[in-house]
Amino acid sequence: MAIEISESDRIAYNELECKNISLERFVLKKLQETVDIQKANNRYRSDVPQFTSKKKPHIPKLICDTEKCVARTIVIDGANIMHGGSPYRDTRDGGHEFIPDVAALLSVIRFFLKRDFEVFAVISRKYMKSSATNFKEAIDELVKNHLCVVVPHTNLDDSVALEFAAQINGVVLTADLYRDHASECSRSRRIVEDHRLGVGWEPIKSSHTRINYPEEDYIPAKTFFFVNEEGGKTPEEEIIKRVYAFPEQLQYTISKERYKMANPEGKKAKLVGLIEDLIVRGIEVYDENVRIIRNTPLHVPNEASSNSLTDFDETTLLEVPADDQAEYIEQNPDGFESDDW
Repeated sequence: MAIEISESDRIAYNELECKNISLERFVLKKLQETVDIQKANNRYRSDVPQFTSKKKPHIPKLICDTEKCVARTIVIDGANIMHGGSPYRDTRDGGHEFIPDVAALLSVIRFFLKRDFEVFAVISRKYMKSSATNFKEAIDELVKNHLCVVVPHTNLDDSVALEFAAQINGVVLTADLYRDHASECSRSRRIVEDHRLGVGWEPIKSSHTRINYPEEDYIPAKTFFFVNEEGGKTPEEEIIKRVYAFPEQLQYTISKERYKMANPEGKKAKLVGLIEDLIVRGIEVYDENVRIIRNTPLHVPNEASSNSLTDFDETTLLEVPADDQAEYIEQNPDGFESDDW
């Protein structure tokens, strides 16, 4: 079968850094990707019902009208978002308050992708375990597609998220106030002040629904909102000031270069399609997976030496989305201790 190859296809092919695929296969792959994206979009719209409650949550558009403003990278505190957005009580002896809910993480990622932000989550390696969340396959897909960065030690995910944000002028999305980090030194305090954006969660009546407007945002069991330093809801104009960089700001150039390199608008269709597919697949398995987790005794590891990988799977760590400032996270846990921060 003859394949129609357009001039734009040739340009895109010529821009590939590594041409380990023929032009024809490249075009076929793009066509199949387009079909898969459309299938995911259609399934999302048919399988995720519209929000029907009379009192709809306010979801900001985050449209910046200032000339030449640029979206800052959103770095999600993955564990915090999954715990805070979860409706699933952990009823096991020794369990945490909630079983981490991947639906909450997917909803936040999709929210920012639809608004043309670069976004990725940072999580500890323990969340790669099948019993750690209610949808491990989604975590695997997020890592595979550079939407999630895994760090080797439990106590490092907050520090890594803040350091990433500081290096690329990003914003860490979390409900954690990071008081411990802010009290370490003046530099850490400035990072928390300049690179943290607070969120809160509240339950809703219509779980696993979408708001019917152009973005069709997904709302899991709870809806998130932005929180100011006093704990109140942040007005949208203040949120815009936090998530965008402006020409008069010192780190504006960093954000501008980062945005150009990350190209979130160019990746938007593919990544939104991925998230929508995961959302639909997740709705089908969340409750059953939570039931299995609740019926599985909580594993409390023995004290482990610094050379031990006790209680962790051998998980390959993927690099943070391409950035000439952020260093690759070492795969050897012994070379990445908290004292380095």
